[in-house]
Amino acid sequence: MQTNPAQPQTAADWLKLSVTFQQQGRYASMLDAARQASVLAPDDPVARFHEIDCLLLAGETRLALERLQQIESDHPRDAPFLLRAGETYVQFNRLDDYHRCCECAHELAPTSQDTRLGLARALIATGDAARAETLLSEATRERPEDGDAWLELARLRRWTAAENHVASIERAVVGSPDPKSKAASCYALFKEMEDLGQHARAMSWLQVGAKTLRSKLNYDVEFDESALAGIARNFPAERLRDAPATGPGRGAIFVVGLPRSGTTLVDRILSAHPQVESLGEHRDLAYAVMRGGGINSTSRPAATPGSSPDPAAIGRSYLKAVEVYRTGRPHFVDKAPMNFLHCGLIRLALPEARIVMLRRHPLDSCLAIYGTFFRERLSFAYDLQELGRYYVAWHHLSEHWRRAIPAQLLVMSYESLVAEPEAQIRRLLEHCGLGWDPRCLDFHLNESAVTTLSASQVRRPLYASSVGRWKKHARELEPLVRQLRESGIPLD
Repeated sequence: MQTNPAQPQTAADWLKLSVTFQQQGRYASMLDAARQASVLAPDDPVARFHEIDCLLLAGETRLALERLQQIESDHPRDAPFLLRAGETYVQFNRLDDYHRCCECAHELAPTSQDTRLGLARALIATGDAARAETLLSEATRERPEDGDAWLELARLRRWTAAENHVASIERAVVGSPDPKSKAASCYALFKEMEDLGQHARAMSWLQVGAKTLRSKLNYDVEFDESALAGIARNFPAERLRDAPATGPGRGAIFVVGLPRSGTTLVDRILSAHPQVESLGEHRDLAYAVMRGGGINSTSRPAATPGSSPDPAAIGRSYLKAVEVYRTGRPHFVDKAPMNFLHCGLIRLALPEARIVMLRRHPLDSCLAIYGTFFRERLSFAYDLQELGRYYVAWHHLSEHWRRAIPAQLLVMSYESLVAEPEAQIRRLLEHCGLGWDPRCLDFHLNESAVTTLSASQVRRPLYASSVGRWKKHARELEPLVRQLRESGIPLD
């Protein structure tokens, strides 16, 4: 039996109550409590932005955007508010607003490390790497122990023996009192040493960084293994095959797969087509599923045998939420990789939508995940054995989807896309109901902003240097190789 705490008195009390209601799945009550906190503390960024998060989770996307615009209007000279507002605009795929807020924040506080980093990230998203490098160089000079600044700088371009920051970043690792900052510096060293061909040293620093991050997490990979297996049981092939093939979802394209598998690349290829717009990487499908009772967080499905969310209601809720992002093109791309969890639900809720699932060589895929410092924690990414177990669970689920929904799901190989781009892009466009357009081959000329970790890479033509990258670390990856082989994952 659920009981309400004593009547809250302060904004902090209402915030705590809102979080409690969220954990209980009582989303209307969660939102009411968040609104109370925001009214009581209009100058508290925690309360104001918590209300926006709750509005998004409740499916009130248009109202969430209005609240965000009001925050910007209420605090036009407050750099922290503007910086947070800019970062929040990314969730609405309003990247011009993101850039504008970060510029304003930096103008108001040009010596602030936070505004330097915030503006640098916005500039990377919009393709202004030169100015971003200037800001990041300033940031590392001012605070040489700041691992976030070193990591953004390391990712910016390829470094050489004549021009790199290895010695400075090594000093940052030693001098950083903050574990998260230390870990970020370790990932920066991995990137720059990889560029220099110092693969063994690179891996040793990566292991230090990953171990540091893993030590701060309470994670049980067995939970995720069970959850992914439970999803397949809840969406058996016969249920998906017998479902109607017509209904809502026409024009929706979901690009899914493990992180760092090429989803941003495919998103850019598709959005180079004049009939397609990218909605970016947002959480609206996961939120719609949560509201419908399907999962208990944005990435960890409950998958309980008795759960029976209403697919039609989830589909309507999702389409209503994303309508706010649309600009009028007939097709749109939802590029949230972890939506691979929901392929069966997409089949039932949005039967005319199309799904594109990216795959890479298992070892390249695992190394790409392990070698990435994710701003939003990816719990399975920081221990190779746990990553291997998660990969096996993902592989089994992706194979289940491949067999169960062959008409709606296209499985694309990253390696094939790199090796034969025109043939694979033609296959991609045909699956999505799109005619051929040569601009899709020149996706790297697309000037629209990119906020994912692949922002720099997707502004270049297709390249094959990431294919077979795992071989440079074959010795360190040998336990993972054994683990995947013993689990029946094909590696040849």
